[in-house]
Amino acid sequence: MLSSFTIGLSLGVLGGLHCVTMCGPIAAFLHSDQSLKTNAVIYNSGRLTTYVILGAFIVLLGVGFTVFGYQLVISIVSGGL
Repeated sequence: MLSSFTIGLSLGVLGGLHCVTMCGPIAAFLHSDQSLKTNAVIYNSGRLTTYVILGAFIVLLGVGFTVFGYQLVISIVSGGL
Protein backbone atom coordinates (compact mmCIF):
# COMPACT_ATOMS: atom_id res chain seq x y z
CA MET A 1 0.00 0.00 0.00
CA LEU A 2 1.25 3.50 -0.79
CA SER A 3 2.22 5.76 2.06
CA SER A 4 0.65 9.18 2.43
CA PHE A 5 4.07 10.71 1.76
CA THR A 6 4.33 8.92 -1.60
CA ILE A 7 0.83 9.97 -2.56
CA GLY A 8 1.46 13.57 -1.51
CA LEU A 9 4.76 13.69 -3.37
CA SER A 10 3.14 12.27 -6.51
CA LEU A 11 0.33 14.82 -6.39
CA GLY A 12 2.86 17.60 -5.86
CA VAL A 13 4.93 16.54 -8.85
CA LEU A 14 1.86 16.23 -11.07
CA GLY A 15 0.60 19.63 -9.91
CA GLY A 16 4.05 21.11 -10.47
CA LEU A 17 4.00 19.98 -14.09
CA HIS A 18 0.85 22.02 -14.58
CA CYS A 19 2.50 25.09 -13.07
CA VAL A 20 5.66 24.74 -15.16
CA THR A 21 3.80 24.35 -18.45
CA MET A 22 0.97 26.83 -17.89
CA CYS A 23 1.96 29.33 -15.23
CA GLY A 24 5.67 29.53 -16.12
CA PRO A 25 5.19 31.20 -19.51
CA ILE A 26 2.61 33.56 -18.02
CA ALA A 27 5.00 34.64 -15.28
CA ALA A 28 7.80 35.10 -17.82
CA PHE A 29 5.51 37.22 -20.01
CA LEU A 30 4.45 39.43 -17.12
CA HIS A 31 8.06 40.26 -16.28
CA SER A 32 9.38 40.81 -19.79
CA ASP A 33 10.86 44.06 -21.11
CA GLN A 34 7.47 45.65 -21.78
CA SER A 35 5.88 47.72 -19.08
CA LEU A 36 4.55 45.65 -16.21
CA LYS A 37 1.22 47.49 -16.20
CA THR A 38 0.57 46.76 -19.89
CA ASN A 39 1.44 43.10 -19.46
CA ALA A 40 -0.85 42.78 -16.44
CA VAL A 41 -3.76 44.34 -18.35
CA ILE A 42 -3.23 42.00 -21.32
CA TYR A 43 -2.91 38.94 -19.06
CA ASN A 44 -5.97 39.72 -16.94
CA SER A 45 -8.10 40.65 -19.96
CA GLY A 46 -7.30 37.32 -21.58
CA ARG A 47 -7.90 35.43 -18.36
CA LEU A 48 -11.26 37.08 -17.70
CA THR A 49 -12.39 36.62 -21.30
CA THR A 50 -11.52 32.93 -21.15
CA TYR A 51 -13.40 32.45 -17.86
CA VAL A 52 -16.48 34.25 -19.22
CA ILE A 53 -16.53 32.11 -22.37
CA LEU A 54 -16.02 28.89 -20.41
CA GLY A 55 -18.69 29.93 -17.89
CA ALA A 56 -21.19 30.71 -20.64
CA PHE A 57 -20.46 27.33 -22.24
CA ILE A 58 -21.04 25.51 -18.94
CA VAL A 59 -24.30 27.42 -18.38
CA LEU A 60 -25.55 26.51 -21.84
CA LEU A 61 -24.51 22.92 -21.27
CA GLY A 62 -26.37 22.91 -17.93
CA VAL A 63 -29.51 24.34 -19.51
CA GLY A 64 -29.38 21.57 -22.09
CA PHE A 65 -29.11 18.92 -19.38
CA THR A 66 -32.02 20.50 -17.50
CA VAL A 67 -34.17 20.14 -20.59
CA PHE A 68 -33.28 16.47 -20.84
CA GLY A 69 -33.74 15.84 -17.09
CA TYR A 70 -30.14 14.81 -16.39
CA GLN A 71 -29.09 17.79 -14.26
CA LEU A 72 -29.67 16.09 -10.90
CA VAL A 73 -27.69 12.98 -11.85
CA ILE A 74 -24.81 15.02 -13.29
CA SER A 75 -24.73 17.27 -10.21
CA ILE A 76 -24.50 14.28 -7.88
CA VAL A 77 -21.80 12.54 -9.95
CA SER A 78 -19.70 15.68 -10.40
CA GLY A 79 -20.05 16.49 -6.70
CA GLY A 80 -18.84 13.01 -5.86
CA LEU A 81 -15.83 13.36 -8.13
